[in-house]
Amino acid sequence: MLDTMREHEWTLDKARELAATFGVHLATIYRDRDAVLDDLAKEQLADRGPRRAALLIRLRRTASAAAADGQHVAVLRALALEARITGLEEPEPIDVEADQVPADALDRLRHLYGDVHRLRRQCEMAGKATAAMQAMKQEHELLAQIHDEEVRRADLDRSRRTPEQLFEELGAQLDALPDLLRIRLLAERKP
Repeated sequence: MLDTMREHEWTLDKARELAATFGVHLATIYRDRDAVLDDLAKEQLADRGPRRAALLIRLRRTASAAAADGQHVAVLRALALEARITGLEEPEPIDVEADQVPADALDRLRHLYGDVHRLRRQCEMAGKATAAMQAMKQEHELLAQIHDEEVRRADLDRSRRTPEQLFEELGAQLDALPDLLRIRLLAERKP
């Protein structure tokens, strides 16, 4: 039955044909079909990682072919789909107790930004204004995500520092200020 379902479109006529072939009632064919579909769904849920990896490979190949053909809008859509598949489209959840997000997530965002930036430049040079605008929009979205992640990581890093370390950092920042402003700030800080 599984081979029949994969090779042919499932129709009432096909179900009747199977029922006649196996000498069973039509309801039995539908019950068996539902059981097979349930088993397939369970199998597919079990091996999502390898399927996701294979999909990403096919998606990247398609995007490369589209870029070679000058189909920049298709490439932008493929990059957006890749971001959704890899989870980069969603903001990282903030968990105060957890360690920082692995560095590779930020690196992947930066790499994706580089790809979109290069694509936008190609679109501009090819005179594809609509595709260039869409790429620019994605660039801005990626820059916002990168900035948010960097700020979140800096905040998390600051929250782990001792007051002495924070005071040293503030002193270093004050050294960079002009003399008069630094003197004023130091005077206000002293009791």
